[in-house]
Amino acid sequence: MKINVIIGIVAVVALILGIVAVVGGGVIKEITQIGSVVGPDNPGFNHWSIGGITTHYKEQGAFTSTTTICSLKSPAASSTLVFASVKFTTSSTTASRIYIGKGAAPNATTSELGNGTIAANGYGIVVASTSPLTAGQDDIRVFAPSQYLNFSMATAQGTAANIGTFSPVAKCKAVWIEN
Repeated sequence: MKINVIIGIVAVVALILGIVAVVGGGVIKEITQIGSVVGPDNPGFNHWSIGGITTHYKEQGAFTSTTTICSLKSPAASSTLVFASVKFTTSSTTASRIYIGKGAAPNATTSELGNGTIAANGYGIVVASTSPLTAGQDDIRVFAPSQYLNFSMATAQGTAANIGTFSPVAKCKAVWIEN
């Protein structure tokens, strides 16, 4: 009987200490902001910042009846282009040369990043080069704040006399990382 009393006292003391630890002695941290990503597709976000690295994503459908089919504005901070492409589901009624370059305005390309050809009424992808240049040269992949990545078309010969207006079905894409 003595052992039952001792076990009962120990149980009551343990219960009291447990209540005091949870109610009075515990530290409660208030969380003021929570959130989540609901899936891999997030069309409302054009940039992500993870671990102090901010990546910007842009996509645009092609303009019609013009030589500049897309113009994507770089971030409002110095940034490095890591990917740029244009994907055609229908090009033009004539074979075309596609130019990808950067410039200070939507229709002014001063530094070419890549070019390629697309067959008449064809489909295909042209990707800009993101390879580093040789030492001592300015890196054309580095964009000043709010510069433009321009995608333009010309006939396959690509001379000034052969530049016209085009109505492709295409999407232009680019990815920058802030410096």
